Amino acid sequence: PNYRCAMPSDGSGLILQMHPGVAPWTEWYAERQQPFDFVLLGNPLNAEGGQLQIQTPGGQCRKDEDALPLHYPKILRPRVSCTWKGVVIPRAGRYDVCWCDRTYGATCVLWQLVGQIAVAGPINSTAPPEPALLGPM
Repeated sequence: PNYRCAMPSDGSGLILQMHPGVAPWTEWYAERQQPFDFVLLGNPLNAEGGQLQIQTPGGQCRKDEDALPLHYPKILRPRVSCTWKGVVIPRAGRYDVCWCDRTYGATCVLWQLVGQIAVAGPINSTAPPEPALLGPM
């Protein structure tokens, strides 16, 4: 009748503290073609079974063939953090960072958007240079 969830209903029952899991939103910064260390934090964080991928922004987090997957972190702090060393992102721009710590074998059951990464650097720098017109000679 009092809509409480404790047994007994006087509030003297077992209290379970719930932790939020992976850090809810993080922004990372990197430079195009420059290695950097990528660290994901959480409380608790399923570091042993998680998968991380970097994908184009605005979509839903899901297994994406065009995404950059980060396999097997170099440093694991179980239930606290994962660190990938020497991550290189080939193109400048903003990307979504997606995390999955609920897997069934190699298949992710629940992807989560955990933040964005901003990659600085020239855009379209792989295109051949174009001549510049300087005016009449």
